Amino acid sequence: MSAGLIDWIFENLDVQNLDRKQVYHYLDYLKEIVGQEKALNKIIKYYSYKVSLESRLVNLDQELVNTVAAPSSSEKDTNKSSPVV
Repeated sequence: MSAGLIDWIFENLDVQNLDRKQVYHYLDYLKEIVGQEKALNKIIKYYSYKVSLESRLVNLDQELVNTVAAPSSSEKDTNKSSPVV
């Protein structure tokens, strides 16, 4: 696979719409590519793609934390009506 095609794939990838499984697949793919690459400038470019994918994982983790931490509306109502003992 030529470097031009790899660049095109990652430059046109909408990272923010990837789910966790897709991010891991792209990271595995980049790991294989970087392991075979000898040119430092290309390795640096591939690591920049890796950073954007890992940033997406952080965003997914934050979304998960926010989902778990946010009480549902029924829990809010229950807490309001419960007397404090």
